[in-house]
Amino acid sequence: MEAQFIFTGTSRHTEKDFRSYLQYLEYLNQNRPAPNSYELFAKGYEDYLQSPLQVTKCSFLLINV
Repeated sequence: MEAQFIFTGTSRHTEKDFRSYLQYLEYLNQNRPAPNSYELFAKGYEDYLQSPLQVTKCSFLLINV
């Protein structure tokens, strides 16, 4: 997955530079585990919402019989 980061606000560590945050994010990215088969299958669909499952009138009538 391609990730983008937006940094806003003031730095809470005055002795550290912005680059230290970037280096930490690069470290996390380089040391993440390899994707499993499910993650490979779902790649590209991370931002799609699943439509909610709704009971149709026909199936509702069958349940109440």
